[in-house]
Formats: sequence, structure tokens, C-alpha cells
Amino acid sequence: MDLSGNKLTDNGIVNILKAMCETRIERLVISNNKLTEKCTEQMTGILARAKHLKTLMMQDNAITNRVAKNKLINSLKKIDVVI
Repeated sequence: MDLSGNKLTDNGIVNILKAMCETRIERLVISNNKLTEKCTEQMTGILARAKHLKTLMMQDNAITNRVAKNKLINSLKKIDVVI
């Protein structure tokens, strides 16, 4: 599913991720939106339950904190995360 360039915010992506956890989506592209470090912890918790997701691409967002990026990548070992 490609949701890149949709001006998604932290709150918006959390709601979308909650809904998609029960789907068979294997690839999620949320690049070029308005996501910040504030959503990474919630995203990690939600995506850990995503049974079918294999790839998460989220380049070109406002996540600049290296610790937040690494935590997201390291917490989701079964998913190929590209930030």
C-alpha cells in the first residue's frame, strides 16, 4: 500500500496502522509525509502485531532523531524498515 506524499501526521498514521494490522498488506510506503519522532514508539507497538507486513518504507519524513530511528528498526526485526 502506497500512502506516500499524503501529508499524514503522527496521529493519522497511528490510526491507519491500527486498522491495517488485521490486513494482509505486506508492503507499506509512508514516505514523504509529516511524521515525527513522536509517532515512532506507538508505531513500534502497533507494527509488532502486524502479522503480514514485511516492508516498511518511510523516507523523507521529519524523523531526524537517530535514537528514534534505530529503536524503530531494531524493534521490528521481522520487518524490513527503510527510514
